[in-house]
Amino acid sequence: MGSLALSVVASLVLGFRGFHLLYAVLVLLVVIDYLAIHLLKYAVPPKIEIGVPPTPLREVVRKIMGSSELNLRDKKRPQARDQDAR
Repeated sequence: MGSLALSVVASLVLGFRGFHLLYAVLVLLVVIDYLAIHLLKYAVPPKIEIGVPPTPLREVVRKIMGSSELNLRDKKRPQARDQDAR
């Protein structure tokens, strides 16, 4: 409502009457609303919330796949290890 009143007052001050007043109000309404929205975002900081899932993805994967064991001392190629496991 404030931006509408401001655009009407600004149009009347600039000397618009009749249908020209209607057109001027519509144009000024868009301009004033655009400026108000884009300048107000700097005055009112956004509310930032950290999104943390209820269970971390790592735990979900461990439940599905099982725990994995890493052996860094194993020098065999991955194909040879797979054949040895059979």
